[in-house]
Amino acid sequence: MKESHYLLFAEIAYANKAWQVAKSALEVTVWLCRKDDNEICDKAKRLLDTVGAKINGKESDNSFNKFWNNKAVEKYWILERLYFQGRVDRAIKFAFKLLQLYPDDQKNFDVVFKLLSLIEDIKQFDEFVKYLSLTKTLDDTLKKFYRGLAFYATDQYDKAEELLNEVAGLDPTNTRAKYHLALIYLIQGKLKEFVVVFNKMLPGSESAYVALYFVYCAISDFRLDEIEFPDQKNISSEVAKIIKKLLDKKQEATTECLIKQFKKLNFNLILPYLNLNLADLFIRENRIALAKELLKSTKDGETHRLWSWIYRLEGKDELAEKELAEFRRDWIPEKDKGIICKPIPLHPPVKIPDKMEDILKSITDLFIETRKITAEFDMEYGLNTMTCIETGCQDCCKKTFPYMSYIEYLYLLDILKNESDEFKKQIYDSSKKIVSKYKNMYKKDPPLVLGGREEAQKEYPSEFRFDCPCLGDNKCNAYHGRPFTCRAYGFGSADGTRYKGCSYFFEQFKGATKLNSIRRVVDMNSFINYACSVDEKLIGKHVIAPIPVWFAYSYEENMERIKIL
Repeated sequence: MKESHYLLFAEIAYANKAWQVAKSALEVTVWLCRKDDNEICDKAKRLLDTVGAKINGKESDNSFNKFWNNKAVEKYWILERLYFQGRVDRAIKFAFKLLQLYPDDQKNFDVVFKLLSLIEDIKQFDEFVKYLSLTKTLDDTLKKFYRGLAFYATDQYDKAEELLNEVAGLDPTNTRAKYHLALIYLIQGKLKEFVVVFNKMLPGSESAYVALYFVYCAISDFRLDEIEFPDQKNISSEVAKIIKKLLDKKQEATTECLIKQFKKLNFNLILPYLNLNLADLFIRENRIALAKELLKSTKDGETHRLWSWIYRLEGKDELAEKELAEFRRDWIPEKDKGIICKPIPLHPPVKIPDKMEDILKSITDLFIETRKITAEFDMEYGLNTMTCIETGCQDCCKKTFPYMSYIEYLYLLDILKNESDEFKKQIYDSSKKIVSKYKNMYKKDPPLVLGGREEAQKEYPSEFRFDCPCLGDNKCNAYHGRPFTCRAYGFGSADGTRYKGCSYFFEQFKGATKLNSIRRVVDMNSFINYACSVDEKLIGKHVIAPIPVWFAYSYEENMERIKIL
């Protein structure tokens, strides 16, 4: 949502006397406003003052009635969306802007810490600690608390322990300080100290606290009634996170003890997702024997996906396909359950090489990295990437068409130079026919486009369809030189919101696992931005066009067309 949308929502809430809801939306409006949004920002500030007066005057507030309850705008949700859209720098910028705008609200420090924990960037935690030392809005105890959390998040356990112990002594009701203090002792293998601190904690209902309670019970050899816990999916996930932390810190003995205790105390009956989450973790950590042992005692249909993952890692493809068939046969989609795309960035060179051969090699390296990442998706999500060939489906080579940047055009040209003249002529002739079709439909030459996909879609609307000139008999004849969009199709997202792929692959992604709603995808922008920079270095501008619009003309003709753009 844009800041103007939040302002409109605030005005509706204000009209319905939902002051707290209006306040949350107005704060977000001011927070998200850009420098050129003076009108919107000023209007939001004026209304915010009015709402503040209503709240301070204790006027009747409808924010907690049946309709408006839970409709206050959550700032963390906005930062989280930016993170999952691959806009991490923007999320960090807005996080610190939030503290500068509303330093008196302690909840904002929680929001920022939560975001930084998601990003896991030590430099940003250092900035957070610096900000804490400068701010005058928090008392010393809270400053020590947040510094302790930051040191915990960056594995500086001695500093974190000292600060959090001090906070716990000054404020015995600070459960979060004791929670992280207990985790520090657990991670360091100090189990007696862990038990002592946990016993002093006030009970919490959040999944993370309940997960630590199960760890406490396992260490204390405390048997629970075998009744399934509510919210056990999230609790199981949090237990797995704790185990991963132990593995990262080489606490093998503690990990082995907990796994044995989980089994002995029948925690899998109380938390049916526990073994699934742990098996998923152990496969990622290449502890296959542990994963297999857990799956043997688990009957959930999700085990088929996990067994398939294991078999693929072991090179047992036939067994893997059988498990996938069983998994998909039993899979029932959760109603109204969406997925969140988490873009995984590629790693282009920081500096664009000077020599053309080195530039082309950098493109090759990014294509190799793309394949490596998508191969991991194949393994983890049980994707059936051969279906396109097996079924003869070529829709993505007909109904859609990839835009190529100038450097991708050069890359494909370089690949084609080793092909036969007959093969190249076939691509050129097919491209000319497609260009002729465009001229007949739109009464103009198909252009090379400056800018991005949105500009290109205006020139090449969806009704303009063609068979890709590289399409052969049920395969791509230029497969090794195909553009990035083709390589990431079915696996990628350009903005972390919209999925780039066909319905078949999207259904596979949605149904890949019920353990969480996050699906890793290729961050297409990490390649596109690099290609844009390369184009600008080589020709002074970023140019894109469909494949045939490049290959209907000679290289010399294309260079002339680029010059007059």
